[in-house]
Amino acid sequence: MKTSAPAPGTLRKALAALLLAILAAAAARIPFPLSGIPVALENGFVILAGLVLGPGWGLASVGIYLLAGLLGLPVLPGGAAGFYCLLGASGGYLLGFLPAVVVTGLISERGRHRRTWDVLAAVCGCAVIYVPGVVWLKLISRLPWRAALSVGVRPFLAADALKVVLAVAVSAAWRPLMSPRRPSTARAK
Repeated sequence: MKTSAPAPGTLRKALAALLLAILAAAAARIPFPLSGIPVALENGFVILAGLVLGPGWGLASVGIYLLAGLLGLPVLPGGAAGFYCLLGASGGYLLGFLPAVVVTGLISERGRHRRTWDVLAAVCGCAVIYVPGVVWLKLISRLPWRAALSVGVRPFLAADALKVVLAVAVSAAWRPLMSPRRPSTARAK
């Protein structure tokens, strides 16, 4: 039986997916209190995973991060762990990471003007995180929609704008490292 070699760059993408999952876990443990609400950086690494790895490997990275937290490792915001974390105020946002990384990756892969598409992808990815986050927040707290939006979006906008800028800048530097190197075609004389 003949086995085929993995696609070029597969190992790099798998290692990058694992690294981004670890970075998201580390970032979730470092809250930055803004207006009384702790803001963590893990969603910035979710967006970065979509930009650098695309929808498939990005989803694998976020899946590793969430699965580690659900299985009991203290990697979710504030060092939380376990399935019950999905039942708390941040549960909707955590679940929003999955479609967000896919949307970010799909949009990022589009046009020739990479930086423009990356900014659009990162902004859309953040917006996708907000949707289940605010809906879940409204359901568990029984807040009116306006209050859920005020509490669940407004305090995070400035920090997320900064995360978008950083994710786009880092992805521009990181993405070339993900391509397999091609052998030189020049002959030595």
